[in-house]
Amino acid sequence: MILWCAGLALATYYMFRLSVPYVSFEKHVDFLATKQNVYHIDYWRVAFYAHVFTSILVLPAGFTQFNKAFFPQGWHRRLGMIYILTVLL
Repeated sequence: MILWCAGLALATYYMFRLSVPYVSFEKHVDFLATKQNVYHIDYWRVAFYAHVFTSILVLPAGFTQFNKAFFPQGWHRRLGMIYILTVLL
């Protein structure tokens, strides 16, 4: 269980570090520098930033879905639906 939590904390930390440069909303940051041909499209930008900023929440939620110690059996389905909706948005 401790190893599981350490892995989750490490993965979340790295996801946070990857997301921080995008907080500035500048268009020439990291990955966005290669996407200048689509950056001007509003729905693309909204989807990109939603994807980047929700990843910090989705990663821990995903880890908990595979560990029965975190949630009783009935919660798995409900949290799975929330997880799927978040990923699809």
